[in-house]
Amino acid sequence: MTKVIIIRGNSGSGKSSLAKELQNRIGFQTLLISQDTIRREMLYDKPDNKTVELIDYLIRYGLENCDYMIIEGILKEHRYGDMLRKHFAGKKNVFTYYYDISFEETLRRHKNKKNAEFGKEEMSNWFVAHDYLGLENEKIIKEHISLNDMVEKVLEDINFKE
Repeated sequence: MTKVIIIRGNSGSGKSSLAKELQNRIGFQTLLISQDTIRREMLYDKPDNKTVELIDYLIRYGLENCDYMIIEGILKEHRYGDMLRKHFAGKKNVFTYYYDISFEETLRRHKNKKNAEFGKEEMSNWFVAHDYLGLENEKIIKEHISLNDMVEKVLEDINFKE
């Protein structure tokens, strides 16, 4: 049975860093589904592109073919919530995390990135506070938790042994 890790939060919160580090640590048979990669690189970033549909398809693939699946992105509840709940509500081996941190902290973290590509105005337009999915055992990540501590927490939650 596939173990699913869902990592959500606002732009600049640390989702992608956590997801990539988890994929590196878990290794073989780990599918990483990154909303930004799909939305901006695989599909041209424009209104009404088919990001939700492609993520839905990739989730089905991952559930059938992978030991671990990491799904990460802003994944706003109003747009992605129904699709994610369809796959994962009431299911075992689903570990959901939401970075619930302040706008100021997301802005600070984004400015510290090597490729800080967005400004305060864009990030403000995208920011949604407390955008929970409501899945069972959804865990809230606050801004004081380090990346390394979060990686270890997730690996412990999924009972991963290196």
